[in-house]
Amino acid sequence: MKKRPIGITILAILSIFGGIGIIVVQVIFSGELEKVFESHGLSSLATLLNFAILSVWAFAAGIGMWLGRKLGWWLGSLYLSYSVLRNVNAIFTIMDIVAQNHDQVIDTTKYYIKHIGRVIFHSLLVAYYFKNNVMEFFQISTNYKKKRFWKFIGITLLIFIAMILVTQL
Repeated sequence: MKKRPIGITILAILSIFGGIGIIVVQVIFSGELEKVFESHGLSSLATLLNFAILSVWAFAAGIGMWLGRKLGWWLGSLYLSYSVLRNVNAIFTIMDIVAQNHDQVIDTTKYYIKHIGRVIFHSLLVAYYFKNNVMEFFQISTNYKKKRFWKFIGITLLIFIAMILVTQL
């Protein structure tokens, strides 16, 4: 087996601990989280389910990346691309949040900077997964990269739509 790229080692560790962290926070603060979600008009069950899915996804991606499995490449790269879409969505909803809180003055600049920064950073991480040495580590052919990329984009959009539907439960 080829040597694991250092970037994949770091991403695998972060994914494993991130997945565990989401579950731990969810268990410890479940009561408080439900109150916060409901105060914002969100279904606490749907939101907790969304977090559960994300935590399992992150943990599985980390293990798969650590082991160099093709599934690890898919789970890790799709997790990050889903994060890009979540943050793009957040950018478009900032003004809706301001409108809902019309009695408060909200400085939107920091939110735009935060989400735009996340979009850029996570997009660069997604691009990292398409580097030849990374794809070779996961034993993914570097041929047909464009075709694989568009398939990847389609799957990401489907996941994003599915997660939106989950939050609408």
